[in-house]
Amino acid sequence: MNRYIVWPEDSEREDGRAFEAEDHDEAARAWAEWEDWFSAEYIIARGNELKVFVALDDPDSTPQVFWVSGEEAITYHARRG
Repeated sequence: MNRYIVWPEDSEREDGRAFEAEDHDEAARAWAEWEDWFSAEYIIARGNELKVFVALDDPDSTPQVFWVSGEEAITYHARRG
């Protein structure tokens, strides 16, 4: 596992959030899940794409660009009544 910093295009690296992940891809997905949960608006899960930058937690590392997106997973329940 590596430590990555992820930030959206309208922010700076210094404002990014750190994630432990196997690779840049996993860090981008972790950020998307966190962003939807933190904002409680679920913009990503509603099908919108956001551009993010992902870099190793090292000031000299070069960020990679990712477009994150998602989808809502509706779950139904039944109970005897």
